[in-house]
Amino acid sequence: MTTVRNAASLPALVQCGGKNTLLYHRKKETDAVKEAEDTGYFVTVDQEFIRECLSRQNEKNAEKASEVENVHFLALSRLHVRHLDGLGACRNLTVLLLAKNFIARIDALAPCSHLLKLDLHGNQVIH
Repeated sequence: MTTVRNAASLPALVQCGGKNTLLYHRKKETDAVKEAEDTGYFVTVDQEFIRECLSRQNEKNAEKASEVENVHFLALSRLHVRHLDGLGACRNLTVLLLAKNFIARIDALAPCSHLLKLDLHGNQVIH
């Protein structure tokens, strides 16, 4: 068993596995994501889902929820969101909270030209 005596030696130990270890972990992550998608763990953001979230967040929004394009604030943090396809319909969105989900791409937000605040911390966004 190897004992780490100081923090300076840690990077060398982490790199010991090299490329094979990195590929192994990427494969395990890919397999886990595929299994989660297959079992329905992830949520798809569509207009029905947005209306449902709005009505749960605030009873006053329940009446306005039928008009998704007029939504200004939406909190979807920690809801297992992976894809943002339905959010393009929220063209007047100014604040969107998407923290701690499984989002990798944000291309679907292009139509949301009024966004002032976008919280994506805790996601795996690809540049």
